[in-house]
Amino acid sequence: MKLTKLFLITGFFCSSLFLFACQHEIKTIERPEKIVSKREIVYDTDTYVELAKLWKDYYEEFPSEDAYANWMYATRYADLSDYKSLLENGLKKYPANPTLLYLSAMTKHGSENNLEGIHLLERAVKLDPSYIEPWFSLVVNYMAQNDNEKLDVALKKILEKGGVADEVLDYNYNMISCLEENAVLITNGDNDTFPGWILTRILKFRPDVKIVNRSLLNTNWYPFLIMNNGVPKFIMKEDHAKLGEEIYKAIKENKIKLPSQGPMSDTLLVYLIQAAERENIPLYFSETLYTTDVVERYKISGQNLGLVL
Repeated sequence: MKLTKLFLITGFFCSSLFLFACQHEIKTIERPEKIVSKREIVYDTDTYVELAKLWKDYYEEFPSEDAYANWMYATRYADLSDYKSLLENGLKKYPANPTLLYLSAMTKHGSENNLEGIHLLERAVKLDPSYIEPWFSLVVNYMAQNDNEKLDVALKKILEKGGVADEVLDYNYNMISCLEENAVLITNGDNDTFPGWILTRILKFRPDVKIVNRSLLNTNWYPFLIMNNGVPKFIMKEDHAKLGEEIYKAIKENKIKLPSQGPMSDTLLVYLIQAAERENIPLYFSETLYTTDVVERYKISGQNLGLVL
């Protein structure tokens, strides 16, 4: 009799559980794909928005510092409005996570005296020596500090750890090979800038060539750094400050739209081209240079040499 009651109770419980499962679909959360630098894989914004949602859901179900780091990486690329506050909360919760340290440093990227950002980046690579991404940012920060010794160390780390694929290095080698002596090469992004710096500074291949990154022309420090390192003088400090004030005022007053390539780069690019012409110094565009009306104008009047213009 007791066994019969137990059977009936157990059967009733199992039936109830079955009915509950049918009425309420059990949600299965799978681990989303790992988020990596756009240097390796690039998706559109909508894809990053979806990945950020997937990682948020995954973190809420299976909280861990790795899940939070992936969530923040996707949120950064999705350009979501709450990114910085979420990142700050994450770093407080996981203060020794290299990815969160790196992402926090990137929110301070571009300033001339970025000691806080440098500290975060150096801490990230110390915690995880195999983590290559912070070294790319350290290169630019050491450059801004005019610390050539640390700059070369960072470039060597990128080379030694395979941060630049052999095919990309070969492409840049071929690009630089065809340039005239003492040429200035205008580059666009990571894949046509860092390999050029590694080749000319670390491997001592064509050290006469001056690599000028177009994006960095938007900073206050970079134009003067490259002029001090042999690029033709194309603007004075007082003129640079005045130009910046005029451009930012026009943007603020909605007289001009903020250009996707940055507010000052194309204007300074024209000044640099004119200075190179005055001094009879050959100047080239990388074929990978993001095109604008200014770039297109010079492309038409220039000569296409395959990998450069």
